[in-house]
Amino acid sequence: MESFFAQFPDFEHNPFVTPTDEFERLQTSLELTPDKALYKHHRRNFLIALVAESNSPVHRFFVETHEFPSYNPNANPEHEFERLVGLQQWSPETSSYQEAREEFNRAFQMEFGSEVLDFFEGYRELGFDHNPQNNHEVEFNRLRLEQGWSWVSSEWIDARDTFFAAVRMDFNATFGRNDNDIEGWQFLCKVLGVEGDPPGSAEQCQEAVKDIHTNIFDLLEYVRRGFPKHQPLRFFAAEKELSKYSYNSDPKKVYPNEWARKGALKFVLRGIGAYRSEVVKNPNKQRREGDKGKQPGGRSNNNKKKKKRSKKKKAMTQSVEQQGATVEAVGSAIATLGI
Repeated sequence: MESFFAQFPDFEHNPFVTPTDEFERLQTSLELTPDKALYKHHRRNFLIALVAESNSPVHRFFVETHEFPSYNPNANPEHEFERLVGLQQWSPETSSYQEAREEFNRAFQMEFGSEVLDFFEGYRELGFDHNPQNNHEVEFNRLRLEQGWSWVSSEWIDARDTFFAAVRMDFNATFGRNDNDIEGWQFLCKVLGVEGDPPGSAEQCQEAVKDIHTNIFDLLEYVRRGFPKHQPLRFFAAEKELSKYSYNSDPKKVYPNEWARKGALKFVLRGIGAYRSEVVKNPNKQRREGDKGKQPGGRSNNNKKKKKRSKKKKAMTQSVEQQGATVEAVGSAIATLGI
């Protein structure tokens, strides 16, 4: 985005702020309003630059394929598609709408398609409006609150297990499914900023990254968003610092290490549970606040929901077993990414 903002010598661009926020700041400094021709000109060029930098199929659909000038890159893509349909006055039965819907679905799947996305989509029929632009752990916590699950309800436990399995499958698809997947290991080294030529073996890769500490959810989000400069991956000097960050994030970003059996995920997970009593400011309060909005008794009264979640959990477990990643019983040791 530097080339776009460089056109305005009096504007000091901050690359560590989201591009859309920076454009709004530029708009204010230039005293531009959406009804002005100059605003529309700069807005269009901004969106073109955003597509070029992010290489986002969804951005490209709204900016290049359909030239949607009021497109909001931070909004839920499905909501933006509905706005586009209203602007174009497409009726669902028309060929224009059907072609646009097919194009949008392809772009959306290319950008966000994953096991975690499929997990959230499974709750759409139950009224959950998933926003893929949000972080996975934020959406998962919102799902729990909207469904009214307590921490001990069977619905919560089923959903949690299925969610963790989906995260593992996405991690393995990104960084390798087995211990000797050299391409996956080399990609992990690249993402974590290992300098020089990529190591030539899995063992050398492990040695190169063993002292790097970052959070697994942040890592996946960083890759999913295309390595954004305004949201750099956060690193920690020690496991205790990582533990403090992971447990005190809202919602917390903690992944159980028993869910990793092989590949990079197994190697990079470290036990941060040993620091929990030291780093969590008020664990009881944290748990109580997480239960706000739950239904009486902490359980959903909808048996249909429970059956559907059980079926989805069974299907996910079968999928995991097909990949050779049989799930062990989740014990007390909790870990997040600590390389």
